[in-house]
Amino acid sequence: MWAMVERYHHGDLRAVLLAAAMAEVEAVGHADLSMRVLAQRLGVSVAAPYRHFTDRDALLRAVAAEGFVAMGTAAREAMAQAHLLPAVERPRVGARSFLQFARTRPNLFLLMFGTAFLTSRDDPPAALSAPATAAFEQMRARVAAACPGASARSPIGRPCTASPRCVPRGGCGASCRRG
Repeated sequence: MWAMVERYHHGDLRAVLLAAAMAEVEAVGHADLSMRVLAQRLGVSVAAPYRHFTDRDALLRAVAAEGFVAMGTAAREAMAQAHLLPAVERPRVGARSFLQFARTRPNLFLLMFGTAFLTSRDDPPAALSAPATAAFEQMRARVAAACPGASARSPIGRPCTASPRCVPRGGCGASCRRG
């Protein structure tokens, strides 16, 4: 027999869906995320999520955007503690906060950096690119303040090509330094 699920109106279904999707991504990853299952768990019609997100990818982009906001917040909090350090040491604090975020929230990190949301041929939507750019610019500004003349390029003079799958696992051993 089918269990009856009481349907009701959420005051802010978008926020509730986003929180549920974030919890799902953090727990098991994004690959099997289903808007239908989320709707059923939340007790709303299966059509209700589509009033807030056009499709699954739109929901996942919103989760990734929240991840960039969280990563930026973590970096700002870490840097607030680093103000007494010499300027040249401060970027390391920011880098450690980035690595800590990746290690403690690996599934979210993989969604943020291991999907084509930011690198597809189409420009990413502002809702995703704005927080991603802000997080990058925050780190770039700290490096620039500590190391005048530095760029966003790797110390060896070319962009890092390491897979985003490396960082949550502690580095790949070939092109990443562990630590």
